[in-house]
Amino acid sequence: MRRIVVALSSVRHTPVQHADALIEGARSTIGVCLAADAYRAGVRRLLARWDAIDRQIAEIDDSLEAIVSADPRCAALVTIPSVSVVTTAVLIGEIGDINNYESPRQVLKMAGLGLSRRQSGTTILGPVRITKRGRPALRRELFILAGRWCRSDGILRARYDAIVARNGSRRIKAITALSRSLVPLIFHILKTGEPFDLARWQRDHASRGLGPA
Repeated sequence: MRRIVVALSSVRHTPVQHADALIEGARSTIGVCLAADAYRAGVRRLLARWDAIDRQIAEIDDSLEAIVSADPRCAALVTIPSVSVVTTAVLIGEIGDINNYESPRQVLKMAGLGLSRRQSGTTILGPVRITKRGRPALRRELFILAGRWCRSDGILRARYDAIVARNGSRRIKAITALSRSLVPLIFHILKTGEPFDLARWQRDHASRGLGPA
C-alpha cells in the first residue's frame, strides 16, 4: 500500500517498483533512526498548521459568501457558469462600483484588454494587441474564466475552436479574445442584477454574428 501511495503522490513520476527501495532507504536513514520522535513531532506540527490554514480559508470563504449574498448584483454574478464566490469577490474588488462605468468598453480599458496597434510612419502597421495597461488581477481573472468556458464541455468551446483554426493554433490569443467577450455579459449583470440566462445569452451571441457559443 505504501509503495502505491508513493507512486501516486509523485504523480506517477516514481514507478511502483522503485517505491520499495525508497521506503527501505527511509527506514535506514541515520537521522530517522536517531530522532524518530522528533521527526514525528515535526510532522504533527506541520499537519496542525495545515489544519489551521484550512480553517482560516473556510472562515474567509464563509465571509465572502455572506458578502456576496447580501448584494443582489453579486448574487446574480454567481449564476454565471464557472463563476464562484471567490471569482465574484475578485471581479467586484477590481471593477468597483459598476455605476462608475457607462459602457463595457471602460471595463475593458480598466482590465488592460483594450486593443492597440503600433504604427511606423504612415503605412506600416504592427499586429493588434491588448494594451495590458490596467489591473492585472482583473485581466487574469477574466482570462481564467474564459479558459474554463473553452474546455471540452465549455459554453464557448465551439467558438474557441473556430478562433484557434483561424489563427494558426494560437490558443492563448483565442482565450484572450474570448475573455474580452465576457466583459459585456458581466457588465450587464452587474448593472441590472439579472441572473445569467444561457438561452438569451446564446441568442444575443448569435445576433451579433459571433458564431456558435
